[in-house]
Amino acid sequence: MYNKGGHFDWHRDSTHGENHHATVLVALNTSWEGGSLLLRHNGQEMTVDMHPKVTSITDQETSESSNTSGSEDEPDTEISLRAAAFYTDVEHKVEPVTDGVRLILQYDVFVSPEKSDEDDDFDNSFSNLDNVSGKSRLGYDEKPYDNEIQVPSGFSNETSLSNLVDAIQEILVSGTEEVGIPLRYLYRQASIRKEYLKGVDAIIYAKLSQIFNVSLVPVILEESSLEGEWTGEEMAAYKVLDDEEKAGRSSKKAKTSTEFHLNNVSDILEISSTEYIEHTGNEAQEADCRYFGGGMFLRAKSPQV
Repeated sequence: MYNKGGHFDWHRDSTHGENHHATVLVALNTSWEGGSLLLRHNGQEMTVDMHPKVTSITDQETSESSNTSGSEDEPDTEISLRAAAFYTDVEHKVEPVTDGVRLILQYDVFVSPEKSDEDDDFDNSFSNLDNVSGKSRLGYDEKPYDNEIQVPSGFSNETSLSNLVDAIQEILVSGTEEVGIPLRYLYRQASIRKEYLKGVDAIIYAKLSQIFNVSLVPVILEESSLEGEWTGEEMAAYKVLDDEEKAGRSSKKAKTSTEFHLNNVSDILEISSTEYIEHTGNEAQEADCRYFGGGMFLRAKSPQV
């Protein structure tokens, strides 16, 4: 409930479980001014009108009878409540209410997939990381980008998905064993699974899994400055492995050749940072920034015999 002056700055809702997927807001039939709801994701912003819609109901016979008798009764009205739904990683804010009372019901949306034998919880630590090579810089004040591979935006059409497939196949044919791309949305670590994928992530996964072997893995992105500047030359990406993957990796003799391609529309979360410290007569301490996100890793399928 927001009274006059009530507001809420940009924020993301706290998730209440690994399968907490989205939020639904329903505005009740109260009167208020101001208090606009704003949503923001990947640099795109929109305003949602939550005021209930009031429609006049006009009955021809009643209207004629009223006019004859001289009655000026108020017309009947129909009220339609407004609702808004958005994923948990979407930022939102409520602008100040200037008059009245803004009363909203909030619902948490949970996804309840069928439990399978393959479902194992990820280790919550960020140790035992498998190093992969980054192809693009990770800007300190802007989203990462990659001109070689741009993941389709919005609800992708078949052409953009086909272009993505062609770009990945070209890299795999050149000798790279595995290609990684970041997930568009932000997830909890244990929620980076196919049944929890949102929107365009689910669309891309469905398409790529028809052609490639696809794995979903939490990823840590790290960039260090060079003489205090973010040049992109000191950039690394890491997989966060679960216990089963760690055991499998320890038995391998050769490291996998992996390329991880960043783009400018993926949601990542800063988890730590250190500032550049310039020393006189001593070596400076370079700045460092680490981010968390999800990755989709693709390998060529083995030929069928």
